[in-house]
Amino acid sequence: MTAATIVTDLQAQHARLRALLAHCEAALDLAETGRADAAELARAVGALRAALADHHAFEEAHLDLFGPDHDHRAHHASLGAGLDDPTVRLLAAVLRDLRDHLSHEDLLLDALRPGT
Repeated sequence: MTAATIVTDLQAQHARLRALLAHCEAALDLAETGRADAAELARAVGALRAALADHHAFEEAHLDLFGPDHDHRAHHASLGAGLDDPTVRLLAAVLRDLRDHLSHEDLLLDALRPGT
């Protein structure tokens, strides 16, 4: 697999994660205001958790593209663990942190894209 293919795959995964984040945030807003039950929020978080685990596994298999970064794995672990906490305020914070993390990674991926 070429570096360009890996970068493209990671960017596609980030787009999918952003869509799942938006769904989680919408489900969280509905749950907080009593317009939806907790089951929909749990399903949305479960889908995000599964996609994030797959993304982390793929990304960690290709961390050599980014150079040594020992904090990256720890940050992934903390983001994933935050999705296991049912506290609504913590979930909102984790969703914000995950969105920020993806933005940071996108900047790194843009720098790796050939021709930039």
